[in-house]
Amino acid sequence: MPPDVVARYALEWRVVTMGHSYTVLKRGMVYVDGNRIVAVRPTGAAAPARFEGAPVMWTRATIYPGLIDLPVIP
Repeated sequence: MPPDVVARYALEWRVVTMGHSYTVLKRGMVYVDGNRIVAVRPTGAAAPARFEGAPVMWTRATIYPGLIDLPVIP
């Protein structure tokens, strides 16, 4: 992929946030822009700007944003 093209997608399933409280979202979304996490929100909440129509991948696994580099398999 050329450097000026950035892939945007979302990962969905159980999300353990890495904040001070380690909140667990039974169903959450991790929004990724290229190699950066843009947002973590509960499933059903509004998507961040520019993520309308971005592909959503169900991981069927617990996601620890920023802790584990999960492979994305389309």
